[in-house]
Amino acid sequence: MDPHKFKAPIQCLHCDVLLHTIQEVSDHRSFHEDMNLQCHCCLVRFDATKMIFAHMNQKGTHLRKPVDVHCACLHDGFAITVYFFCCRIAFISTGSTANSDDI
Repeated sequence: MDPHKFKAPIQCLHCDVLLHTIQEVSDHRSFHEDMNLQCHCCLVRFDATKMIFAHMNQKGTHLRKPVDVHCACLHDGFAITVYFFCCRIAFISTGSTANSDDI
């Protein structure tokens, strides 16, 4: 029994199923010849069981929230697309430089 249900699921990119526990990922391996999984806390893709389990076994990983991949907002009249990556914010601006204090 897996004690941790992950807030940010692991998605199988072969069949789009969302997996919320290490046990679900382990059981799902039998459905495909190769691994092609994407973590929704960081959007990293994994093609090896060993790597996804190492990622999922990091302390606190199960508490991470899913990435909000496309949140548009306005800043100083310029449209800014904000990407959130595990509590780190990267800004892609269309004509203006922004930092986290500006939003």
